[in-house]
Amino acid sequence: VWVRRQLTAAEPPGDLHRRLLEVIESRLFAEVLAATDQNRTAAAKLLGVDRATLRSRLKSPMEDGDPRD
Repeated sequence: VWVRRQLTAAEPPGDLHRRLLEVIESRLFAEVLAATDQNRTAAAKLLGVDRATLRSRLKSPMEDGDPRD
């Protein structure tokens, strides 16, 4: 539904792939952080990313809505 909503918007985005990945990534990071009691080192290890990468991605807020809607 999220994709359909994006495609039927008055001005469909030209970066739909990037936006979807950002939404999914933010949810994945939140779930993994919750599972590791907010331990960023453990979360980064589970995700297979560098801790600095995790930290930088957590700083960019996602406002694109829920792709599951």
